[in-house]
Amino acid sequence: QDAEGLPVAGEPPGMSESAPVTTDTAITAEGVPDTASAPAQPPQGAEPLPILGESLIDDTPTDALDQIEQALKASEVTDAKAELTAYIEQVEDATHRYSPDLVRPLVLLGDVQMSEKDFTAAADTFGRAVHIDRVANGLHSASQAAIVYREADALVALGNIAAANDRELYAYEIQERQYDDTSLDLLPAAFRLADWQVKTGSILGARTLYEKAIYLLETNDALTGDRALKALRGAASLIFGREVNFVPGKLYEASTWIASSSIVMTISVPAAFPNPTATTIPPLRW
Repeated sequence: QDAEGLPVAGEPPGMSESAPVTTDTAITAEGVPDTASAPAQPPQGAEPLPILGESLIDDTPTDALDQIEQALKASEVTDAKAELTAYIEQVEDATHRYSPDLVRPLVLLGDVQMSEKDFTAAADTFGRAVHIDRVANGLHSASQAAIVYREADALVALGNIAAANDRELYAYEIQERQYDDTSLDLLPAAFRLADWQVKTGSILGARTLYEKAIYLLETNDALTGDRALKALRGAASLIFGREVNFVPGKLYEASTWIASSSIVMTISVPAAFPNPTATTIPPLRW
């Protein structure tokens, strides 16, 4: 903090003192360290970041993370966990626990933990990555949505459906805030939440989201192909309780038919994804 008790620019939340100013840090006219123009400096006495591991021979940490990500895609995770843990510790020592540079390695570490079926650790790791992203980029940053989905997947693996439901709803809310009401960018989020709500027995919510998808496609003159069929079939199946097939050349007519329908069917809840507030009953298959 400065002499008036105001936070110094660049100071992370939760730190009571600003980082030490080295001789290489520029100073503004007001006597405040110019962290925006100065190169990032590790704390006094800290060792510089080494290249990560014998197997990571690239010149930069970004390249090292790229190598780890490629190894994960190839299911080669033998050394990835140790490499990522070491890298995260090095970034924390050189910066602070809320550094945005921690988000990507934390997400990769969570992916490793998921592959090892350590779902509790993965949920905690993804949760920390989301928190840092919110601190760095804002409470409703679009960048956190993909991490929140990972967190939800970990919670499902743990059987904590109530907590997973909260994260699914939150991820949709984030994206709904980011995009225009008619933007097709919202379509994947609408489909994901609709599919999720079918699994958890939130039938009215799911139907609303499938109809939202139909609206987005119609508004953008894109009610064709697989996306349109998914939206129409999703809405119709919840109205009539069975699968409905549509003629590809008459999708706009099908949309009008769905919009005019006031029928609401009660669909049974799949036992694997019970609604946290409902009694589990056998699934209805159609």
